[in-house]
Amino acid sequence: MEPPIRTARRSLPLFTGAVCLTLALTGCAGEDAPAPARKTPSADTAAKPVPALSVAQARDVITRYSKINNEANADRNRRLLNTVEDGPLYAMSVSDYT
Repeated sequence: MEPPIRTARRSLPLFTGAVCLTLALTGCAGEDAPAPARKTPSADTAAKPVPALSVAQARDVITRYSKINNEANADRNRRLLNTVEDGPLYAMSVSDYT
């Protein structure tokens, strides 16, 4: 008769392989029917997001930006341009001043 440790060394890889194979096969086995679709709110019942600005407010913001931007670019005024632009856009605009 073989010592128990030698038997464990031989049977452990077989047991581990059998467990992995069983898990892999049962994970793939399932019904062929598609999963039921989850309910989504209809367009009538879904809450409509509130816009950050109204159309009139957005138009005013764009008008103000355009006016200040055009004035700053015409005068090459970095300080004025800094009031409406920042970051990469500001850097690109200022690079045209030189």
